[in-house]
Amino acid sequence: MDIFTPFRFVFANVCGFKNYITLRAPKKLSPRLFVDITEVHFHDNGTGVPRVTNGIKSNLYKFAIPYKVVEVYAKPHNQGFFDAATNKPIKVSKEDFFFGLDFSKFLIPQNKQYIIKFRKIGMPVFFFIHDLILLFPTRYRNHADKTFKKWIDIVKKCDGFIANSKSTQEEMLQWLRTQPGKSYNTHIKYGYIHLGTSFSKKNTIPTVPTAKNYQFLAVGTVGARKRYDQIVAAFDILWKERYNISLQIVGKPGSKDNEAVFQQIHNNAQYGKALIWHEKFISDEKLGNLYDESVALIFASELEGFGLPLIEAAAYGKPIIARDIPIFREVTNNEAFFFNGETPNDLANAIKNWISLYEQKKISTPNIKLYTWEDSTKEALDILFGNNFAQL
Repeated sequence: MDIFTPFRFVFANVCGFKNYITLRAPKKLSPRLFVDITEVHFHDNGTGVPRVTNGIKSNLYKFAIPYKVVEVYAKPHNQGFFDAATNKPIKVSKEDFFFGLDFSKFLIPQNKQYIIKFRKIGMPVFFFIHDLILLFPTRYRNHADKTFKKWIDIVKKCDGFIANSKSTQEEMLQWLRTQPGKSYNTHIKYGYIHLGTSFSKKNTIPTVPTAKNYQFLAVGTVGARKRYDQIVAAFDILWKERYNISLQIVGKPGSKDNEAVFQQIHNNAQYGKALIWHEKFISDEKLGNLYDESVALIFASELEGFGLPLIEAAAYGKPIIARDIPIFREVTNNEAFFFNGETPNDLANAIKNWISLYEQKKISTPNIKLYTWEDSTKEALDILFGNNFAQL
């Protein structure tokens, strides 16, 4: 300890940082792009948001940018951000850049003061927005998610955001315009990217479905808004009508309030036979084989920010039966068989019509432009550091 030590700790507390901060002139460092990967750092379940986070972060290193990429995370019950490689607290300067890539809805609000400090010293802060589903009441939840509201209230005051689709971008802009002028950055920058896929048919073992023994596939977390209740009930109708079809479900169980859907699947007479639920993690190779073996993807979700299974199915040239909502038309470029209605009969009739058209060879392979994660990353970097952004 020297005579300056007490002043160092006072300085650290005034700045709001609990970690030791030296008063000595820091070594000259290359500007850093701090990329928040908090959720996948602690728990990577390989589904939607983690796929996006991993797909983009792993490709950041392929591009020549004027920043050193540093993956960071926040800890529960701890202040600040930590280097994912060294587990040491990060030190920042105004030359650095913070990109909240992962959806860290709990730990970003916990570190709100740090985000404020970043911006106060002139360090740009951007966030990635996957969807705004939790911001509004729905028929599945009669109130907004309080934690999400805290997260989005931080995002709206930052320098910019990147959305995973044009629909999500426009929804965010529409919401911002309802906010009081001083409560958000009225000059916020924004843009959207096209999400990629790492799936490719060449990575699977080709199989041919038995004639008129059609296997359908549904992919996504099993929960209320995904409408697995409607899908399973529709297949019950078709099985009773002697349709020789099967359903493969790939998705982890959602929250406990979806127990009725879990029981509907587990107690089904066809469970383990024509109805299979892969509720535990399966490899991409296995999932790829299921896409390859199936005649079509059924995507009945009522609320989505994107819908990665749509482009995964397209990567295998598989037809898509999807609910008719705007985001699915955007993602598929209208190249899907769309259905409306909320009852099992509505979907059962749609599947019957699809099978009839399929057997008449009137169902074509979806002509959807596919992007790699490298493409997605390039688009994101063009928004962050190029000129491919708009501004309020």
